[in-house]
Amino acid sequence: MWNSPSRLEKLVLKEDLKDPVLIISNPSNISYFTGIPSPEGSILVSMPYREKHFVLTNILEFYRFRDYSPEWLEVYGFYRSANEMVMPDDIKIIGEDPYSSISRIIGGSEEEIVCDLAGLPCNYREKFKKICNKGFIESKISEIRMVKTAEEINVITETLKTAEEAFLKTVNDITEGVSELYLAGRLGLHMRVLGGEREAFPTIVAFGENAAYPHAIPGNKKLERNELVLIDWGTVKHNYNSDSTRTLIHGENKDLQRVIEIVNEAVESAVDIVQPGIKAKEIDNAARSVLEKHGFGSKFIHGLGHGVGVDVHEEPYIRPGSNTIIEKGMLFTIEPGVYIHGRFGVRIEDMVLVTETGAKVLTRLPRIFS
Repeated sequence: MWNSPSRLEKLVLKEDLKDPVLIISNPSNISYFTGIPSPEGSILVSMPYREKHFVLTNILEFYRFRDYSPEWLEVYGFYRSANEMVMPDDIKIIGEDPYSSISRIIGGSEEEIVCDLAGLPCNYREKFKKICNKGFIESKISEIRMVKTAEEINVITETLKTAEEAFLKTVNDITEGVSELYLAGRLGLHMRVLGGEREAFPTIVAFGENAAYPHAIPGNKKLERNELVLIDWGTVKHNYNSDSTRTLIHGENKDLQRVIEIVNEAVESAVDIVQPGIKAKEIDNAARSVLEKHGFGSKFIHGLGHGVGVDVHEEPYIRPGSNTIIEKGMLFTIEPGVYIHGRFGVRIEDMVLVTETGAKVLTRLPRIFS
């Protein structure tokens, strides 16, 4: 996927620049273009038409970047006290900080410089703004990342499969008296054992009234008979995330089961309307209208979904007011919810891929568990 700098070349074509220098600091964007998980403070410098591409990183990250970099990428280190230390001969030190390092690479002031400065500390961001004479490219990078390639789709599908297999193993641990923390820990363990590199985000496990918090934090609450269980989880493989949510009942509760069925109806309504050319807000409205019909409109307190890729939350955002035009290759979640404070919360979340004619649901788990 990263055996050539083609993604950077695509960005240059989109910007219609003659011979630019790209400065990219957002860690997720660096990962997207290089395939290497990037810490805060690293910088990717690319001169696509000159076939020169560099990563500048703190010397603590130098070897990891160098050892895992594609052949087309050169790695340099910076460290504030480098001149006062004896450094290994094979670490290429280019400066004491990101700004001085960049200055030595790009040379004169006549370069066309475009920047993504989102990953820089504030004290450096102001300095870099002065040299970004052709503007900023954060939004252009987001536009490129919104539409997934076939390779990206395959990796995300593999990541999702691992998360789903882990969930099915964890279902066996849902027993009366188990705690939210224990269940979250078991799910995280299963994801790791099955090949997930890490959790995509802190796993949410919430029982009963705790599920009314959309971003509930697992605690010591013990599961009771006939109580609701909400689990929101994901893993990461090869830099790409998955994100899923399921709500089930440990035992029987007809009233709660009915709410789960209504939320499932909202998912189905949204999936049915997905197709290239419509606006993101139309998909949100399809699900929201179902909940409003059943009297739960005011209890759906967030947007319907978000893109998933190198970041677990990225463009496109499927929410009210969004005029983003849906395109083939976009991949996002559909996750309506009903939250009644002090009583319960229900959310169902699927990942879907936009095809030429509609939506392909990538999530394979049943939405309703008996």
